[in-house]
Amino acid sequence: MSQTVFLRLLQAEDKAAALADAIVAVRDGEPPSLAVHVVDPGSFRQVPGSPFAYWVSERIRQLFRDLPPFESEDRRLRLGDHPSDDFRYLRLRWEIPPDSKSLEWLAYYKGGQNRTYFDETCLVVDWDSARKTYRGFYGRPGRSNERPSNYQYFLLPGLTCPNRPHLRGYFSHVPPGGIFGHTSPMLHLPAKDHWSTCAILNSNAFIGLLHLLMPRGSYGGQTLKYEVGYVRSVPIPLIATTDKSRLEQCAKTSYELSRSLLTTSNTSHVFCLPALLQVTGDTLVERIAGWQARLDDTQRRLADCQRQIDEIAFRLYGIDGEDRRAIEEGVATPTPSDEETEESEDDS
Repeated sequence: MSQTVFLRLLQAEDKAAALADAIVAVRDGEPPSLAVHVVDPGSFRQVPGSPFAYWVSERIRQLFRDLPPFESEDRRLRLGDHPSDDFRYLRLRWEIPPDSKSLEWLAYYKGGQNRTYFDETCLVVDWDSARKTYRGFYGRPGRSNERPSNYQYFLLPGLTCPNRPHLRGYFSHVPPGGIFGHTSPMLHLPAKDHWSTCAILNSNAFIGLLHLLMPRGSYGGQTLKYEVGYVRSVPIPLIATTDKSRLEQCAKTSYELSRSLLTTSNTSHVFCLPALLQVTGDTLVERIAGWQARLDDTQRRLADCQRQIDEIAFRLYGIDGEDRRAIEEGVATPTPSDEETEESEDDS
């Protein structure tokens, strides 16, 4: 068994000085520190793709060997395809004329936005349910295939995430009745496991393990790419009944709280009233203060749900101490503005 020394200096402000200190520590035989990691390279083979995940312990790498991956049992992750002509097939929801009721316009998920638990799409697609394809779509010349990839999974409830998240991705509930494209991975799983798995996927533990598979981390404000193969490979822990109930409760609460934040947006299908009309007050100042207090309370409750989910998830994975610190180190927490400015890989 050969041992290799790896130096991790990503967070050091003075990298030259940090490198010199690390070299001295290795030369003097000091115990490995946060910057120095001694690993057998053969251990990397336990993680799909054998990434150089040297900064986590052997225990973390073994999780990929000991636990089942997401794509197993009754869990599936699928991509749709591209209709090749967005101008023809896709519309914004408010572009649909009133006299088009004879057509079937269904929600179309294409990525591009990234909100925790509750997300929605402003796009709809002209769908021919009889032929199970885009209306008027007959394939490219010379091809007999007229139906989108994985159309069998369309219209089903599931979970989705953008394929190009900034710093960190989130998984959101998708209600039945939608169509998804190649830039919006859709995860399908048994109804009994839907909400508890949604909570696990949004935990720092799962996201941290997912980021181990990436060719680059989340330092420096990077945009990541959630390849389908990466998400499929992340291990899922066994969930006890009591933990499952708590995870479901936290996920559903987070969904409702996230949904409430969009009730003030006039482009959202859950729009209710402008923010200042949803609170009481005799003056503009009082209403602004009232709305800010509601926002603060919502964010506090969301943070509390996330804290509970993280505690359960790390315990289920058996990750604690320095292992947990190493995992959380690679998981960024975007600001609310980051969540709405995600990049989407689009070749239209």
